[in-house]
Amino acid sequence: MSGTVADYIIISDNSFKVDSTPPVTLAIATDHPVIGKGHRGILMFDLRVENPNNFHLQIILNPQTNQTLVYSETFGSGVLRAIHEVIPMDVLPTSIQFKATGGGTAHVSDVVLFYQHTV
Repeated sequence: MSGTVADYIIISDNSFKVDSTPPVTLAIATDHPVIGKGHRGILMFDLRVENPNNFHLQIILNPQTNQTLVYSETFGSGVLRAIHEVIPMDVLPTSIQFKATGGGTAHVSDVVLFYQHTV
């Protein structure tokens, strides 16, 4: 008998800065062949935005190949919150890019990808 279980990959446990300088790109371990095989994933991370001046943050999966935008927001005031974004079905993420424009700085930490698979 088979069933569906939830699993996760810790992409980054460190805090990193995102501003209007070059984007931050993180690799996602590709030794998890069940990601993107008929199930949707959930990307989660903590976000702290400081001193925003029309600060715009985008999060893109697979920026070097078939880009998939999963998050886009403009901030006018400081914020601290956890973000949860559903990843489209059948997208196999191999990297994630945090890209910013405008003034201000974001600190991102605890980036985790949750996914389902059948066992």
